[in-house]
Amino acid sequence: MNNAEKNEIKSASASTRKHLHDFYVAYNQWLKNGVPETEGEIFVQYSGLCTNACRYVDEIGVDTEDILEQLRADFIANELDELLPFNESGTHYHEECRLGRCHLNSARVAWVEKHCIKEMGHNEPHIPD
Repeated sequence: MNNAEKNEIKSASASTRKHLHDFYVAYNQWLKNGVPETEGEIFVQYSGLCTNACRYVDEIGVDTEDILEQLRADFIANELDELLPFNESGTHYHEECRLGRCHLNSARVAWVEKHCIKEMGHNEPHIPD
């Protein structure tokens, strides 16, 4: 791999991290605003972080594949299940979704709060209109 390729990967990784951080900040703000259910709202109560992250980056015109890959890598690095990091089982997650209570999962909320400040400090996120 030449230096240009290494720089491209590093740049893509930094860009992905920035978008992921911006997602965490925007999602956390949505939680703190009382989980508004307005028309056109990006975030939804009946989905977990991966789906909401995809909705966010899709809204700002970014490919979702890198974001999902990074999310799953972060879950694994923290010894969490890559697909169900905050739930006891698939049944538990699907029940949470059905009841529209994903946003109330304390492990998910703690993860978001931790990652709002962990990587990028206090940078302002890009919050789509």
